[in-house]
Amino acid sequence: MKTTLETMMPRAALLATLTFLSPVPADATLSANTEVSVGPCCGVNPIINDATPPTWSVTTSGSGTNSSGVPFSAIASALAEVPLLAAPPSAYGILKLSGTATNTGGGSAGAGSIIIINDTPTLTSPGLSGQPGVVTFGVLLTGTVAGSTKTDNNVANPFDGSAETNWQYLIMSGTTTLLQLNLDDIQRSATSSTINTQVNGVQGVDPYGFFTIPVPFTFGSGFDFSVQFNGGASANGVRDFSQEASSLDLTKSVYWGGIVSVTSSGQTITNYQLTSASGFAWDQSFVPTSSVPEPTTLALAGIVLVGLGVARRRRVH
Repeated sequence: MKTTLETMMPRAALLATLTFLSPVPADATLSANTEVSVGPCCGVNPIINDATPPTWSVTTSGSGTNSSGVPFSAIASALAEVPLLAAPPSAYGILKLSGTATNTGGGSAGAGSIIIINDTPTLTSPGLSGQPGVVTFGVLLTGTVAGSTKTDNNVANPFDGSAETNWQYLIMSGTTTLLQLNLDDIQRSATSSTINTQVNGVQGVDPYGFFTIPVPFTFGSGFDFSVQFNGGASANGVRDFSQEASSLDLTKSVYWGGIVSVTSSGQTITNYQLTSASGFAWDQSFVPTSSVPEPTTLALAGIVLVGLGVARRRRVH
């Protein structure tokens, strides 16, 4: 069972709970939320959320018996953070998520976090107004999935209960997906687990590292730009001897890598300026020096993995 916020509650209900920070222009929004839920497995349990910026954090625990009389004890916690939110225009440079869910017995625990950023950047360059171009951004994603675990002594029904961790990082321009990274760690028995990773729909590819994102645009005109980051952890048990746990830690974090290059008609453009509706400097890199990857190149489904040695072009003010 996926436990990202979209699956913990209907999409319409999720959007109703998101807190939109103000003041923000109509074409630039930041929204985030964290939610947790514990209770007997496997019904609908109350959801507790925190939608207070810049650190959305919530924890809850519970114990009792389920409808079959099986006792349980469960705990869940979730965190979403935009640590530079109080210092614009550096608001979106670092994003963090984490979550844990544990259960003993016939209970259920779920945790979910989500951050959504919508903005409208504009690039200008002398003599190029109205001309098409491509700006390539970079992003570094680091973290760990502590994993999903399950232990029990139920030889007859080893697949009772489950534990799962999952996260997704998505960048879009309008309705076009530019980068999509996914990881799922599913534990359905004490001896069997499945880890699925995807980069732009290609399975089995490492979703951690430095990625570049080419974005078509027109000089002098703003373009839609959206970043969505969500993760979840769940633990569900059926019998009194089952134990499930899952956790993810992406607090190390997602670092925006600034502009890698700007081109027009195949020519590199170095004399450019970038502005945005939010005021965030999308051309600025927030990647820690200690996290600079080795210079390698990987072409995959339109994504290029590169070293930061060539990661930034000069920004002209």
